[in-house]
Amino acid sequence: KAGIAKTTGRNGDEFSYTQPTDKEIAQELKQKSGGQKGNNLAVNQQEAYSALRQEGMTDSAAKIAVANLSGEALNKPTDRHPDPSSRNRNQMAHGIAQWDDFRAKRIFDKYGQYPQDMTVAQQSKAMAWEMKTHYSKVWEKLNDEKLDPKERMHSVVSDYERPADVSGGVNKRT
Repeated sequence: KAGIAKTTGRNGDEFSYTQPTDKEIAQELKQKSGGQKGNNLAVNQQEAYSALRQEGMTDSAAKIAVANLSGEALNKPTDRHPDPSSRNRNQMAHGIAQWDDFRAKRIFDKYGQYPQDMTVAQQSKAMAWEMKTHYSKVWEKLNDEKLDPKERMHSVVSDYERPADVSGGVNKRT
C-alpha cells in the first residue's frame, strides 16, 4: 500500500515511503470528495488540475485554469443559480465555470449531462474541450509558456469567463 509506513527496525521505529500510483491518488480524491462532486475546494482543485493535465494543458496552464475556476464555483461543482443578463433575464449559471445556458446546453449535447450534474473531472474535461473547440485563441494563450501568467489569466477571464468586471476578476484569480 502506498504512503508512509512505520516499521520496527534494529534501531527502533523506522519509516519508509512508497510513492502512490496515479490510480491510488485518483481513488483517494474520489473518496475525499464524496464521489467527486463534493464541496472541498482543495480536493476539487487537485481533481481539476489532474483532469486538465490529462487533456493536454501544460503544468502552468492547468494551475492558471484552476485559479480561474477557484474564482468561479470550483468549491460548489453542483451549483446552478439565476444569473440574469441583459439578453436573457431567466439566464442560469451552471457548474464550476458558471457556464451560461447556451454553453451548458452545448456541453450537454456533447457529453449527455449538464455541467452541474458532472464530476469535477468531467467538468474540467468539458472546459478543455470547449476551449479547444470554441475558444482556441484562449487555449493557445493559456498554454503559451512565453507569456506572462497574468496575461494568460487575463485571456481566460476576459475571453472565456467574461465577467462584468474583467480587471477585478483577473486580480482576484491571479
